[in-house]
Amino acid sequence: FRYNAIPVDLISSIYQQFARSSAVNEAHVQGLHYTPVELVHMTLDPVFEGLPDAARVIDPTCGSGAFLVEAFRRLVWKNTNGQPANRALVRKVLYGQLFGIDINKAALGIAAFSLYLAALELDEEPIINIDDLKFHRLIGVTLFEAKTVQDQLPAEVESRPFEAVVG
Repeated sequence: FRYNAIPVDLISSIYQQFARSSAVNEAHVQGLHYTPVELVHMTLDPVFEGLPDAARVIDPTCGSGAFLVEAFRRLVWKNTNGQPANRALVRKVLYGQLFGIDINKAALGIAAFSLYLAALELDEEPIINIDDLKFHRLIGVTLFEAKTVQDQLPAEVESRPFEAVVG
């Protein structure tokens, strides 16, 4: 499989269409919007100029994860200085530097799926056995279902400051 052949904006747009067609009222109430990949790049360019490679990034309204996936790519690139990324580094960034919150659990599932695909794309080590394709859960660990403004935020979000808030 070539995971880099599945762009995150395609996954986001499919989710957007699904959500709008299956739950029109919920989509409107929850403020569901599709973010074009060009807008993601334009928004993140100035944010990442001086960001350290160990930065913690949060998207408090992450939806299907467009900003998180691009932040993931950029953090891995910063950590490798443009060299091939190894599995340990990709997983370290995935599990410890990217956080998202959304009120829609289905959107979080798409965000997790998109981040897993990006991890497979970024990991340049050969896949030797099936364990190389397994991931830890992100939902409930780094991706959380909550109303960012109204709900008590998870301890993982409140425990340390973030260097960047995106979205």
